[in-house]
Amino acid sequence: MAQAAELHYSKAEVRKELVALVDTQLAAFRTGDFARAYERAAAPLRAQFTLKEFTVMVEQSYPLIAHNERAEFGLTMDDGENATLTVRVFGAGGQSVDYRYALARESAGWRISGVVPEKSPPPGV
Repeated sequence: MAQAAELHYSKAEVRKELVALVDTQLAAFRTGDFARAYERAAAPLRAQFTLKEFTVMVEQSYPLIAHNERAEFGLTMDDGENATLTVRVFGAGGQSVDYRYALARESAGWRISGVVPEKSPPPGV
């Protein structure tokens, strides 16, 4: 991923693409469609994990994302090839965690290359 200093605030059309991508993946998780969610992952991530491994990884490492109820989208920054998007993901009972999504532009368009919590999630999340 590009250094944060190289990224700039995304233009409206890029922000729209990035939000739509992450929103589509989160919607797929909400319906249990891990195959559709996996399609939104960047090629290096898909090369690292089979669909089955991806499903296990998301369920174990990101349970709030795997079983999200909704999301709010924050700041987007990009350099044309790499981007970051801050997302607050909500689970049952209004519980939420802020994540930073890393995205990469591929020939098929933007794809998700990684996700990290902005800070440590509360216990049990």
